Amino acid sequence: MLNIKAVAKEASDPKMQSFLSTIGAGTPDLADFKNAARDEQPFLPELAWAYFTAYKTILHANFALYRVLKIGLDDVDKYLSKEQVSKILKAVLPHRSQFIDDREMGAYHYLLDEIESSLLGELRNILEGKVADQAAAARAKEIMNAVKAVKEKNPDRDAVAAIESGE
Repeated sequence: MLNIKAVAKEASDPKMQSFLSTIGAGTPDLADFKNAARDEQPFLPELAWAYFTAYKTILHANFALYRVLKIGLDDVDKYLSKEQVSKILKAVLPHRSQFIDDREMGAYHYLLDEIESSLLGELRNILEGKVADQAAAARAKEIMNAVKAVKEKNPDRDAVAAIESGE
């Protein structure tokens, strides 16, 4: 696991840039993807959609973290909010709150498997004809509110694009 604060301090160093280029060589350009799930919400119960959205938001946050480091900015916290991303994770995985509080945002990817399991479990419920109850609807609302707060604070990948272009 990378020490994000240490990497950020050295982000403008050519050697660190070379390292970041190496680890980021396989990252796709998000603009190349047509994303039907993003562009048109399929019919899914609210909780399944909330899990999917939270999963996707964590991936985007980690990608944004990489991009901020890659362009050489040393004040990561100025551009990305751990607090907002941790709220999403705590809404999805309340039993992991201590882990979330104790770790930097760069470690949150370790929780993606749990979110994926929750999503797959919810999809299994759909296939088995199980109907969501009020508790599931309330949980979905809590997760989506946390995601919405992040999107309002960080208006998507346009913020990173503006940073890269010097705006």
